[in-house]
Amino acid sequence: MHISPTAAPAPQHAPEPPRPAQQEAQVSSRPVVEASQAEASAQETRRHDERRADRADSKQQHDLDAKRAAAQSHAESKHRAESHSHRHSDSSVGSKVDVFA
Repeated sequence: MHISPTAAPAPQHAPEPPRPAQQEAQVSSRPVVEASQAEASAQETRRHDERRADRADSKQQHDLDAKRAAAQSHAESKHRAESHSHRHSDSSVGSKVDVFA
């Protein structure tokens, strides 16, 4: 097999369209103002208030859970006492009966 070199067609390059100029930084009509001491203090106060509210919520939830547990415990002990009194209310249950008397 004989391969003869042939000239490759010359690539045709289309001119690239111009790219938009990249800006160094985004331009805004709002002035850039550093955070003042009052703003920093207000942010800290908001965070403190949020933490205090979270603690209050968790304390309320804890109190509610404790009340529910106490009510459930009271109901269970009352149920046990009632079932215990029912077992001992029948005098013939659990005692000797002298039928020959």
